[in-house]
Amino acid sequence: MAERARNGNGRSIFPRARTFGTTAVSAGQQFRWIWSRESLLRLLLSLVLAMALWLYISNRENPRLVQDYPQPLPINLSTLPQGLAITNDSLGVVYLRIRRTDPNTPVVPASFHAFVDLTGLKPGSHQVPVQVVADPGIDVVSKHPSTIPVTLVRKETRRVPIKVEVMTHPPSGYGSSISFRPKSVTVSGPSNLVAQVTQVAAYIYLAGLKSTVSGVYRLNPVNSTGSEVTGQLTLQPSEAHVTASVQPFSSYRTLPVLVNFSGLPKQGFGVAGVQVNPAEIAASGSPAALRKISSVRTSAISVNHRGGGSFKKTVKINLPHGVTSRTGSVTVKVRIAPIQSSTSVEIGIQPRNVTPGLVMHTIPARVLVTVSGPANTLHNVARSTVATVDLSGYGPGVYQLHPIVKSTRKGLQVEAAYPRTVTVQLRSTS
Repeated sequence: MAERARNGNGRSIFPRARTFGTTAVSAGQQFRWIWSRESLLRLLLSLVLAMALWLYISNRENPRLVQDYPQPLPINLSTLPQGLAITNDSLGVVYLRIRRTDPNTPVVPASFHAFVDLTGLKPGSHQVPVQVVADPGIDVVSKHPSTIPVTLVRKETRRVPIKVEVMTHPPSGYGSSISFRPKSVTVSGPSNLVAQVTQVAAYIYLAGLKSTVSGVYRLNPVNSTGSEVTGQLTLQPSEAHVTASVQPFSSYRTLPVLVNFSGLPKQGFGVAGVQVNPAEIAASGSPAALRKISSVRTSAISVNHRGGGSFKKTVKINLPHGVTSRTGSVTVKVRIAPIQSSTSVEIGIQPRNVTPGLVMHTIPARVLVTVSGPANTLHNVARSTVATVDLSGYGPGVYQLHPIVKSTRKGLQVEAAYPRTVTVQLRSTS
């Protein structure tokens, strides 16, 4: 054995052992490392990741607890202070984040009412809160935007005249005279917009017309240059009844030819089409005689006891006394066909392509369908009419869908279906 080293007192001296690695760190150093900046950052990151994982798992377990409603909702005006008007062309839309406290509650646009209340506001610009009322079983977690800008001004009402603008004119050799009622309307709205309105205009088109035309036309507020004034304006009334009398400048007049029929076709048949060649004639006579007539008629064409099919016949034109025409007869082609009729039946809605494990419930469960066609083919129309909704790719939830309605019988046509949109709820069978 090696000889022991001795100190001055005669005691043996052993060399001290040296340690390496983490065991060399003292307890104080370890404590200071735990509270170091690097350690705290690692701890904070771990907490954030744990929280994110918890939220992800919670949402996977109940994905409909909190969700973004995908459809923007229009913002309505609840109340408007008396004597004031709003200058906004539109109040815009609001997007919602909702929570369903009852998972069975259907969520449709009608489940919400978004509005702004302007009670107590004075003229000027305001930032007003958007309010949303939801059906029971639905909580609004958040909304965007939460406020919208609104500008209020003093409301003004004034009376302005109506002007009829002829955009296209009758053919060469014809003129027109215009009459309309009423002669003026009341315009109300923001004072800055009402001040721009000098008149309201109705626009009519007379190209190709050779006789009198009458109808109801929408009125448009315009300024002194003829440009339309847009904004929150109200016209009372908003339409005018306009009559345009189109007449030739000379003693000639173009008159449509009407066909006279006598007798009745076979039961279940009727006149389905008439073609007249020429369809109108140029008549001449005194202005007084021409003013008394608006059309001419042919001699009678018998359709008595005729069934389906077409036939042609040349017949004379009957002209009143004092009126002449170079065209004395016309060729008439008549088509006889089964009388078209219609009926309405209720059809149950059938699902198509439902994902396995889901069950469908619709509100309403049936639609009212109107079908038209020959009268002799409309019996038992319900058996040949189907209403379906295609649910390919739809998971559990509530949807607004358009049923597809078809008739499988040849010659029948679906004219209308009510309602056009139904509420479809898909639920899991488990």
